[in-house]
Amino acid sequence: MSLSGPEVQHQQQFSQMAKLLLIWNVTVTGVVAPFGNLMPLGLDYLQHLREALREEIVELEVLKDGGQAAVLRGRRIRTPSGTQTDDSVAVKLYANIDEDERIVREIDAASCAKSETLVDLLSHGITYLGDTKARYLVCRFIEGQPLSELLQDGPKPAIVPIVGRDVSTAIVTLWKQRIVHRDITPKNIILRTGIESAVLIDLGIAKRPGDGALTAAGETWGTRGYLSPEQSSGTRLTCMSDVFSLGVTLQHALAGVHPTGFNQNQLNSGGRSSHPRHLPTTSATMNLKAGTSMQQSPQPVT
Repeated sequence: MSLSGPEVQHQQQFSQMAKLLLIWNVTVTGVVAPFGNLMPLGLDYLQHLREALREEIVELEVLKDGGQAAVLRGRRIRTPSGTQTDDSVAVKLYANIDEDERIVREIDAASCAKSETLVDLLSHGITYLGDTKARYLVCRFIEGQPLSELLQDGPKPAIVPIVGRDVSTAIVTLWKQRIVHRDITPKNIILRTGIESAVLIDLGIAKRPGDGALTAAGETWGTRGYLSPEQSSGTRLTCMSDVFSLGVTLQHALAGVHPTGFNQNQLNSGGRSSHPRHLPTTSATMNLKAGTSMQQSPQPVT
């Protein structure tokens, strides 16, 4: 496949950035799989939640309702310990008690992996919305825009260094706690408003290598088109899987189109697309280059 002048330039730019970005020591929406109506109170849950949290959080409004959880924005006026405050927060609400173990893992990941490039968990708890038991997570609200929305307007080469720097920092921060994010995609990266920084959000399917499976055999969590080959096949993961997903995301941002047209099978087999607008993926090469940056972080668990 022959590439046009701009595509060749993009490819050269990406090769240079890959060398620079991945030598760095490499918050809250729903997860990937739909699960039907897990808000049994329907639209009434908002009023129930406002009542349940009225001593701590006011002005609650729904940002997203569906997927794995409802996400709301509010103003925190008091911490759980009673200290007065005034923070803009995001509240992630789960009303499906069958998801408890996965939610516990999300809380664990957000509690132990602290970085300005990751979701900042402020508190969490259990409440009742009417007769329904619900879990909620309160995180600091991020003023910004998802990378996925920015890419709707075309290539964003100027923000690739920012995303590469900050998301790679988030990957290393998680891996120091032996946690793999497993869903690094443009929709889970927020570019802060007015600040040249990015935040990796949604630890909803983050997992330690030794954690047991929460899905049936053959099922895979994550977003197809961004999965590493090992994640796609359901094998044991390390931080290198997240680096692979970051590589695909950076190419998407640089070229303005996904490198394989979201074709996961092509990523698994080397990443070359027959579509003339899709640049060949160099994520596998990036994994090798990233090995140097990971040498000072904990080594993969075998």
